[in-house]
Amino acid sequence: MIKIWDWEKKPRTMLRYLKIGDIFCFQYDGRTYRFGRIMAKVIFHIVEIFDYAAEQPLITKEAILRADRLLVTPLDTYSLFDRKSEGEWRIIGRQEDYTPPEDARDIWFSWGDRSGARKSNVFDETVFISEGEWKALPPLSPGGDYDVKRDIARRLIEAVDWSRYETAYGNAAQDIPHFQCGQTPSVPRSLEKLFSGNWNKAMEATSDLWAGLCHQHAYVSSAALPAYDFLMLALQEADDKLKVELLDIFLGFAVCTGRFSSDALWPRQLRDKLMSDLPIFTALAASENEDISDFAKRITGNLNYKEESTC
Repeated sequence: MIKIWDWEKKPRTMLRYLKIGDIFCFQYDGRTYRFGRIMAKVIFHIVEIFDYAAEQPLITKEAILRADRLLVTPLDTYSLFDRKSEGEWRIIGRQEDYTPPEDARDIWFSWGDRSGARKSNVFDETVFISEGEWKALPPLSPGGDYDVKRDIARRLIEAVDWSRYETAYGNAAQDIPHFQCGQTPSVPRSLEKLFSGNWNKAMEATSDLWAGLCHQHAYVSSAALPAYDFLMLALQEADDKLKVELLDIFLGFAVCTGRFSSDALWPRQLRDKLMSDLPIFTALAASENEDISDFAKRITGNLNYKEESTC
């Protein structure tokens, strides 16, 4: 039996009260919430993230039962639900009779060290393994808010049919030869670098995405539309230097969609996304970092001016 309660009922749940089968909700980005369930406790809690998102922190019993599994991962439930030290995660329900499904038996996580390498699954089955398998498997190490969001983003990037979209250099799904730098990476490859956890790779990715999606702020390409939400997620988690580079991309989107003359629907959709995130850019305009503030002010100024001029 599944019970669901309101998002506001339990802002915090202490670690000792978390149970297998608990349904949770978390704020994924500025406009969507995602949901999941605690599957097991094997040293740490292991959770599944549903392939389901909503604009409000609401999910029905039927949606839970129908939802596919997007991700299974160890989770730092103490920091997220008890201490509330990062993100916004809340328990919003419980499935009293929950047991992990059989298809989760083959999901393994490695732990220990090279001399005593082991793997465990959600059924708490543990076996010794070779060093090679120990290195290849995901570690039984609990992730935090951005770790989970980054892993979700990677899955969602893979799910986009990028071949339907274009960049300034050609098809968005392809690495394009370039006479100066050898090749320009495909959009999904650049986005994967953005979420790689490697700062230098993320900075390289912003340069490639700036060139391909809003080339020199001269025109915007259709791949900007499916890339937008990933860029916004990265913006909200990035350090100041990376924020500046990402804001430069968003400024290109704002400038180019304000003067786009095509009858295509996607430029309007991209503009709508920018307008819906105007509060985010407005908040960044008040940043103490001058570069962040400057870019954010230029974005908000462009969006507000263009919207007023079309009234």
